[in-house]
Amino acid sequence: MRKNVVLLISLISLFSCHKKEDNVIIIIDKPNPPVKLIETDLMGLVTDTKGNPIANAQVTSGKMVTTTDNNGFYQFKNVYIDDLQDYIYIKALNYFDAFQTIDAFPGDLSFRKTVLEEKIFTNSFLASQDASFIYNNLYEIEIQANALMTQSGEIFTGKYKIAPEYKDPALFQELQSGYFVKDSNSTTKLLTAKFYLGIEVSSIESGELLSFSKPIKIKYTAPLASISTNLKLFHFDIENKIWNTSVPMEYNNGIYQFETTQVNHLCIGRTDDYALCTGVLTQENGRRMIFSPVLNLTNNEPAYKSRTTYSGRYKIYFAKNASNIFSLNSECNVVNYQLELPSMNSDFEKNITLNVNIPFLNEISGSVLQCDGSNDIRGYMIISDKLKKPLAFPILDLGKFETQIISCNTDGIEIKTVDTENNNTQTYETNISFRDNFLVKLCEDKVSSLARFSFNMIDTSYANCRVRKISSPNSANTIYIFEYGNNGQFTEKLILEKLSNQQNGYYWRMTHSSFIQNSYKLKELINEPDFYLFNENGVNMMECNLPKVIVENDQTKEKFISNIVFFRAVIQ
Repeated sequence: MRKNVVLLISLISLFSCHKKEDNVIIIIDKPNPPVKLIETDLMGLVTDTKGNPIANAQVTSGKMVTTTDNNGFYQFKNVYIDDLQDYIYIKALNYFDAFQTIDAFPGDLSFRKTVLEEKIFTNSFLASQDASFIYNNLYEIEIQANALMTQSGEIFTGKYKIAPEYKDPALFQELQSGYFVKDSNSTTKLLTAKFYLGIEVSSIESGELLSFSKPIKIKYTAPLASISTNLKLFHFDIENKIWNTSVPMEYNNGIYQFETTQVNHLCIGRTDDYALCTGVLTQENGRRMIFSPVLNLTNNEPAYKSRTTYSGRYKIYFAKNASNIFSLNSECNVVNYQLELPSMNSDFEKNITLNVNIPFLNEISGSVLQCDGSNDIRGYMIISDKLKKPLAFPILDLGKFETQIISCNTDGIEIKTVDTENNNTQTYETNISFRDNFLVKLCEDKVSSLARFSFNMIDTSYANCRVRKISSPNSANTIYIFEYGNNGQFTEKLILEKLSNQQNGYYWRMTHSSFIQNSYKLKELINEPDFYLFNENGVNMMECNLPKVIVENDQTKEKFISNIVFFRAVIQ
């Protein structure tokens, strides 16, 4: 008895103090197994099946609740989650509720993208009569008369409507393919979900969600050609965050059928004894792979899907003593890299260095500045390809950021910078797959920068221009590097050099890459440039006029004298 009292006092002290050690808390409220909580950060995006952001969605992690902003973005800082696996829950008006698994590490940052499916009610029925609901050769459901209950437990009377869930294939790319389930001996096993299914029933008059007091018959036609006959039906217990074995199920000619009162959060899958593989995923140049989709294949079938963290770490749960393959995928679920994992019966670590070029890997890093040139930024960045496969990344101290996406195509990348404190947004587009030291100015739309060229009936301009001045106290030489382009890109460059000569004078020299679709080059200065320095909206600017410049057609070698070569540039 005395020992029990001491244990109780120790547990109370543990719960009340939450003493942290290396961002880990272990709570022994269940002897088999103990629950291990870790302190970590989470962030994510909530979109519809077309990739459009869903604003004002409610996102819950443990006892913490937040809502998405206009970009579908949310974040949790210093949240405690189960080290084995945990869930976030998402609710949005007119969409099915969703739950998303989180695999995290202490003190790290994890990202999840959640796709919500819109509720589409296609039929209505009278509760006092038997009903048959058929949807698109996927669901066939038979409902007995007077089988529905209200939330207060009374028999429902009136008309009701049905919305089928998991009917859109776009959902499955973001759903985790591995969960945990308790078997009849309370042993935790890895659940690999092959198919998800469910329906929602509500009153037409009041919109109230309804449940079933009598079992209904459900026939589900599997949407894939390869069907496994040794699968079982499982139901997700939201309160206890665990999948449980549901009612028995029959399989016949590609159709699974069963009777149940639980009609939502169902999946058809298999269970395995499991172990854990963790490690760090990097490129050969040492760059970490951030928020990248990773999964393992057990016997050549997807068994567990997750994402790397911001530090490049990953968790993969795999079936014991089976053939397992680590796979790195694109945002469109295309395999980019695979590595066979050893057949193991216990947890192990495996750091992986990619020894291949990853197709469509886009990496952009740099800094974000306020209008006054300061780097005190509170916000995030969203990087997306043309197929609306977005990822979100944090803006770190001193405005630093590092983004990465294995996109679906080569059509270009959009970068959106969001300053959450000042409600300011800046968007850029780029076709360059790798950019380092990329500078984002949140007020760039408030200052006018320009590079303009006019000669031989040609007049062209670039909307973005910046300049760096390089000089040394021990040298009379000065170098001006102008970079310019459109759509937030700086694709062209002109270098002006003011160089001293032996007679204590100086002369100008310039070099320039091709521009106007690689058709022309600036070759030689005829007159010296004019410079003018000023400040606009807190940004230091320079205007530079080159009165006369020889321009050469790069193909015909024909030369022209310019009318205008002018730069209005942001000074860096």
